[in-house]
Amino acid sequence: MAGDVKIDDRRLRAFFKRIKPMLKGVSVTVGVQGKEAESEYEDGTPTVVVAAVHEFGSNDGRIPSRSYLRSTYDENRRKYEQMVAKEARNVAKGVGTAKQAMFKTGETLRADIISKIKGGIPPPLSQRTIDAKGSSVPLIDTGQLIASITTVVHEGKAK
Repeated sequence: MAGDVKIDDRRLRAFFKRIKPMLKGVSVTVGVQGKEAESEYEDGTPTVVVAAVHEFGSNDGRIPSRSYLRSTYDENRRKYEQMVAKEARNVAKGVGTAKQAMFKTGETLRADIISKIKGGIPPPLSQRTIDAKGSSVPLIDTGQLIASITTVVHEGKAK
C-alpha cells in the first residue's frame, strides 16, 4: 500500500551487538535507592515504601498507581537507546568512559522522571487529599520523593 512505512531495525540490533562489549560490565540504575531509599518521612515511613506505593499503588487500592519510573522509561525508551548508542560511539573514539556514558544517560532519565512528576501524573488527587496537602499535584508534598531519585553507575555484573 502506498504510504506505508516499515522500519527494519536489523541494522540497529547489529549496531547494539557491536557496541555492547564497549559498555560491558557497566550498568546504571535510576530510582529511589541506596541511602535515599533508607531515609524516612517524619512519620517513620521509609522513603522506598512511599516510592513503591506511588509507582504500583497500595495493596488495598486506596492509593492508585501513579507510575513515574516505568512509564517515563517506557515513553522515552528509544531516546535512551539512541543516547547509549551515541555515547558508546564516543567511548569508542576515546571521548569519555563507559561509566561517564552510563551516568549521562541515567541523569537524563532522572531529569525526565522529575519533570514528569512535576507535570502531574494521573489520576488526579481526591479533593480530601488536595485540601490536606494544599496542592493538586500528585507525588509532590515535601519534595522528599523527588530528592530521593538518584542515578547509580555499577561496574561488574549488570544489576
